[in-house]
Amino acid sequence: MRKHISDCLLGITEWLIAGMMYPIALNVLAEGLATKWYFHFVGSLLICGLVAAAYPFFMTATLTIKSFLPSLLQSDRLRAADVAQLHRLSEQSTWSLYLAGGVPAVGMMILLMTQQQTTTENSSFALTALSIVGAVGFALILSLSKSLQSDIEALLEAARLVGQDED
Repeated sequence: MRKHISDCLLGITEWLIAGMMYPIALNVLAEGLATKWYFHFVGSLLICGLVAAAYPFFMTATLTIKSFLPSLLQSDRLRAADVAQLHRLSEQSTWSLYLAGGVPAVGMMILLMTQQQTTTENSSFALTALSIVGAVGFALILSLSKSLQSDIEALLEAARLVGQDED
């Protein structure tokens, strides 16, 4: 579990580094870059990094729980460390759900607030498409989150029942 959190932080850090390096490289190559583009790159790549940390979490966590659920229940034994990890996974799932829904929404809000007064047909189409894709992606993640939470609850209930049998 801790490895997954450190992997997420590593990924977000790499996105931030890229957000700083792109404008520096463009400044060197193009011989001048406005300051606003530095903020644009850092902000947009931070948003991308946060989304890149949240969405894969649900897919890998769901796959892992669904793959290992039968073997954990067949072994008829969950260790205390497994139970603690399940609690941490449940908590991380909640925070990742906030990231998966909140970060794209904040990104769209920033785009709308910083958009110039003159909107073109292409920019309106792009904002509409991004909104639709974001809503569909969040619906998928919400479904995975509910499935993940119910699987975790089933594992915790099995661990509780096994613990009662041993007493």
